[in-house]
Amino acid sequence: MTDMVYEQRDNEKEERLVRNLMDWYYQNQRDLIWRKTREPYRIWISEIMAQQTRITAVLPYYERFMKTFPTLKSLAEASEDEVLKSWEGLGYYSRARNLLKTAQIIQVDHQGDFPQGSAVLKKLPGIGEYTAGAIASICFDEKVPAVDGNVQRVFARIYENRMDISIPQSKKLLTEFVREVMPERETGIFNQALMELGALICIPKIPNCESCPVQGLCEAYKKGTQAELPVKAPKKAAKQESKTILLITNGAGEVLLRQRTEKLLGGLWEFYMIEEDLTEEEVLVYLEKIGISLEKITYIGAATHIFTHKQWNMKGYECKVKDGKGIDGFSFYAKEQIENLALPTALQFFRNWLSEESQIGFSV
Repeated sequence: MTDMVYEQRDNEKEERLVRNLMDWYYQNQRDLIWRKTREPYRIWISEIMAQQTRITAVLPYYERFMKTFPTLKSLAEASEDEVLKSWEGLGYYSRARNLLKTAQIIQVDHQGDFPQGSAVLKKLPGIGEYTAGAIASICFDEKVPAVDGNVQRVFARIYENRMDISIPQSKKLLTEFVREVMPERETGIFNQALMELGALICIPKIPNCESCPVQGLCEAYKKGTQAELPVKAPKKAAKQESKTILLITNGAGEVLLRQRTEKLLGGLWEFYMIEEDLTEEEVLVYLEKIGISLEKITYIGAATHIFTHKQWNMKGYECKVKDGKGIDGFSFYAKEQIENLALPTALQFFRNWLSEESQIGFSV
């Protein structure tokens, strides 16, 4: 099928879709803490956290973040290090940096009042069309769609639309269709109901069709093609990168760290990292060349971490130095200092090992 499927309007079907979906949502929605409020600051934080992260994983981070930054003003006045530390473990750290930028813009340019229109929201760092639609509809009753992957999957199956959802034009056409279908009132409830259906019932691969409130309207269900939809071009294979992680420690139990300036994981702290796979003997030679003498080297183990387009294949060593000499760009940090630094999830395996072996107290 082509995009024409969304131009073949059926008012009766659309009315049943809206009614069945919203009735189901009122009875079956999850009890999520941010659904108890329409305060835009809290809805904004929850929506940003939920991007590319499972809701069950978000909950403890949301509560921790809101406890640390209960108001937009408190977030706007925070340092980047404080925000990254509170975000630690959620990944995709550009989201945290954009939260800080947006909070500062709202505090200065809008006198601390959250902008109400989706058009204005989309101009803020880290707020795209989906997030703007979610905030504007949930908090301000604006009739604007919030189309994410869940919503694309739901409509692809209901209308058996075989357009590639990775093509921008596909999402654009669906967004305009949803705008026409959605009710005049309770637009935020409608958007949340669509997201909830995609998250709980119309899930990838094997949907729970027997519990679906719109089963009778679903073309894919009638034809048995649910597993084929939505159509999406396969992702490119992740680029493989080898890393050797060195946990360089001195006699005082301090650890050598630096704050990253690269775009990836920028602002987070890391152990000494070599951009290749080295054996223990090769590590010794490498450190001798840069003037570091070791008292002891211990193999820690291997770990992998997958980013959006690349995969780090890592193995690590603890390297105890004789003289406590540092390396340019790196400094030794004591236990109480490290507890306040944000380290990336990618290095959690090595951080945890150091915590257990050396009693360096990292929070996880």
